[in-house]
Amino acid sequence: MRRRVVLMLITTALLAACGGPVPEAAPPPGAAPFEPTGSDAAAQLVRTWQQVAWQAMEQDLVKPETKVERFYRTDATFDEIAAHYDGLVQTAGWWKQKRLPGRQGEFMLLGYEHGLTAMVVGVFDAAPLGGSGRIVYTLTGSK
Repeated sequence: MRRRVVLMLITTALLAACGGPVPEAAPPPGAAPFEPTGSDAAAQLVRTWQQVAWQAMEQDLVKPETKVERFYRTDATFDEIAAHYDGLVQTAGWWKQKRLPGRQGEFMLLGYEHGLTAMVVGVFDAAPLGGSGRIVYTLTGSK
């Protein structure tokens, strides 16, 4: 009995040290899935972001088999979207990367890490491109 308790404590400590499973971020407020298909400007911008974001993650040694991309369209404001993802820092053990620029006019780029897992969140206002709301692109992967 005593050995089992010690073994459970060691296992729990190892899982805690490794971070355990990484929680998946919920979609931003009021989000609906977005498909970056077709030749409209919003889809072209998302496809460009996909390439650039993945190249940066590959440079940080993120494994291709761990790549998870999500696309959303939402009417939430930039501040609401930022607050949603910044909430991961307080509730799910992520920490915010300071090297990404944040909001730059009609674009926003945020980054978060949780142990060996990285997440990039790109947001842009679709109105100047003939759409509505904001398009949110998340890319997550592990080293």
